[in-house]
Amino acid sequence: MIYGTIADRNMVRLLKWIRTCPVLAIPGGRTTLQQPVHVDDLVAAILAALDRPAARREYDVRGPEALPLRG
Repeated sequence: MIYGTIADRNMVRLLKWIRTCPVLAIPGGRTTLQQPVHVDDLVAAILAALDRPAARREYDVRGPEALPLRG
């Protein structure tokens, strides 16, 4: 989940859905974790990877904290 800009469609779409949906099914029995990443941190990770041509071509970029989906 990437967040941090006005054009952020992931988080905005999720929040709109939550506000309009009277019942919200949470996968994983409320134990599922999300680790949203700010767009600036994602850009920094991309630039760091570009500086290392020998680095892997696939990355898992996460935010600093795993957050449960429970309310």
